[in-house]
Amino acid sequence: MGWLTPSALLPLLLSLPVAAGCAPTSAVVDGRTVPRLDLEFGGQPYAIRLSAAHPRPGGASSGLRDYGGRITGNVCGLDVAYEVQHEGDHLRLSGFVDDQTLTSSIIVNDDGGVRRLITGNLAANGGAVTLDLRYNSLRGNVGLRVFELGREGDHYIGAISVGHSLRALARINGADALWQLPPSVQAVVLPALLTCGGDELEDQLRGALVVGFGGEQTFEAKRVSSLYHVVPQDAQSSIAQSGPHSRAFDK
Repeated sequence: MGWLTPSALLPLLLSLPVAAGCAPTSAVVDGRTVPRLDLEFGGQPYAIRLSAAHPRPGGASSGLRDYGGRITGNVCGLDVAYEVQHEGDHLRLSGFVDDQTLTSSIIVNDDGGVRRLITGNLAANGGAVTLDLRYNSLRGNVGLRVFELGREGDHYIGAISVGHSLRALARINGADALWQLPPSVQAVVLPALLTCGGDELEDQLRGALVVGFGGEQTFEAKRVSSLYHVVPQDAQSSIAQSGPHSRAFDK
């Protein structure tokens, strides 16, 4: 798993346009019309643009009902494109992954200011997402991967497992930067980042998952995501362990 850092790649990834005439250019905040925002974010390995963002979105369950913008870019070698909608008590993200070949849908809820629940799928035929994100922990699954991570300083550190064949170190750097992201961007980047390294972890049963938020921006090669790499003998047992009703939501 090697990082790619061509300087010419970022402008190409972030130049995907919002459909002409479709995205609003302003929003009403406190009774005033305010321009919408265009924002960019980078980390290891991702480059994301949020276009026509609401100027005051609040949390995922802030009560806002309005268009939230369009998210485009690349995460772990996966091209992503999502439309964001604030629907009162949750965020809905609908779009495509990997050159529009995979249909994706993600829902984000804030639960009592304690945890952020990210559910849905990265691909209609797989890549189910069930994540319970808290300041001090991250638990749940993305596809066949199951995660149990705790907060240590500015990192989430713990284990990633797939059935009985794979158990490895998982480390997410930049925990503070993760929480500084808008909830919509957080919900796009985090699940996709957690699929990195499939060419080593699933294919070769070695290595570790190390990704990060903020800091130096890097890029990953195409088709290294675990969406394209499966440990066949553990597929069925892993689905049973980490399906839509993951134990991450039991507490």
